[in-house]
Amino acid sequence: KCPNCNLRNSSLYKLDLANANLSNANLSSSNLSDVILRNADLSGAVLNIADLSNANLQYSNLRKADLNGSDLSRADLRKAKLFGAKLDRAILCHTNMPDGKRNYSNCSGANLYNANLARTNLYNINLFEVNLGRADLSHANIARSNLRGANLTASNLSHANFKNANLSRTDLTGSNLNMTNLSGSNLIGADMRKAIYLSNANLHGAVLCHTWMPDGKENNSGC
Repeated sequence: KCPNCNLRNSSLYKLDLANANLSNANLSSSNLSDVILRNADLSGAVLNIADLSNANLQYSNLRKADLNGSDLSRADLRKAKLFGAKLDRAILCHTNMPDGKRNYSNCSGANLYNANLARTNLYNINLFEVNLGRADLSHANIARSNLRGANLTASNLSHANFKNANLSRTDLTGSNLNMTNLSGSNLIGADMRKAIYLSNANLHGAVLCHTWMPDGKENNSGC
């Protein structure tokens, strides 16, 4: 039990804090990624700018908690109590909400490293500078989405649909592009060095300019 505790800027990574009493605690700017907070009392807690990515918050009490600017990407909030909680600028991306539905309302800068997003519908979503390294996006629909500056290193993009997506300045090194639909996409400044199976991808209408290809050569055909 640690109600009213000052744990600002602490590292609690992967700790099991199930059923903990952290009411009114100051956890601002703390690392709570992968933490188990199932059924914890976080009512009135200060969690602004905290990293809660992939945290288990099922059945937790977050009434009147300050979650402004926190990273809740991949967090599980099923059955959590959020009445009066502050969520301004909070990252909600692949986040399980109290009603069980996935939320992708604010994905800019989200941490989705190694996430399983296979067959997920991410159509026309802002994924600016999202970390999708080693993520499984096979068969996912990401058409018309903004992935500018995103990290997609070593990710599985086989059969994914990136039609008309903004992939400028994305890092696609070592990614699997087998049967990936990149038609009409913006690949300006993208890095595809060591990506595999690009020859099987659909690049019809894609813009290639200062684009690094799998063989290590720069492609300026669309400049």
